[in-house]
Amino acid sequence: MVIGELTPTNQDTSVDGQFTGYLKTLAIDLWIRTIPNRDKPSDRAPDLLVQAVLSKRQCVEVGRAWWKPFKREDGTST
Repeated sequence: MVIGELTPTNQDTSVDGQFTGYLKTLAIDLWIRTIPNRDKPSDRAPDLLVQAVLSKRQCVEVGRAWWKPFKREDGTST
C-alpha cells in the first residue's frame, strides 16, 4: 500500500533534497515538502527536514529524514 508520494520540485533540485508531495493514512492527510538541513551540526544529523504545508506561507516541521545510499545491481553504491 502506498501512503505517500514525493516528486522533485524541479529536475535540478532532487540532488539537494527539495521534494513535494503527500502523505495520506487513515489518520493523516497532509501535503508535505522536504528541504535540505543546511545547519547540520554533525554527520549524524538529519539531511532533510520534512514539513507539512498548511498554506502558501505557513509550514510546520513534522519529521526529519536521512539520505540512504543504495546498491545498484552492479554492486556500486550511490
